[in-house]
Amino acid sequence: MNQFWAAYKKLEDEILNLSYYVQITDEYTKIKEEDYQHCQFNTYSNEIADLLILTSVQIEALYLRLYKTTSCTEENPESIGAAAKYLNNLWSLDKKQVILSSVKMKITCEQNKIIAPFNYRNGDMDDFYSAYNAVKQRNRGTLRFLCFTNFCMIRDVVT
Repeated sequence: MNQFWAAYKKLEDEILNLSYYVQITDEYTKIKEEDYQHCQFNTYSNEIADLLILTSVQIEALYLRLYKTTSCTEENPESIGAAAKYLNNLWSLDKKQVILSSVKMKITCEQNKIIAPFNYRNGDMDDFYSAYNAVKQRNRGTLRFLCFTNFCMIRDVVT
């Protein structure tokens, strides 16, 4: 499992480096009086897309490793979804919550501080796995998935 910890630490460094370019905050700001309000959590970035993909690949590998370790089989599950479902049944992962906290983030709204990254809902375009697949395949309309909010959901799955 040490390989996953090393990958996690590298990804954690990458997100902290991202904060030098994008202020990680949920506060809304107005650029001009007539402009709409903008929240940095919804900032789109190719860098965020790359981090989202790298993190999701690690999640898939971790799911497969944990599946094989806990199910006492060398067989691969029929899909990543099957591995995730098996692990969720084992550890109630969908109930786990992560609190976003860092000196490099300014999160003011309590509901934005707590996320449930494992609460996967099949067909829900706002879960981390749907965001990952949309970005990975570069489908039309994926711009909304290239934001910090989706990256947080994915990153916190591996913590």
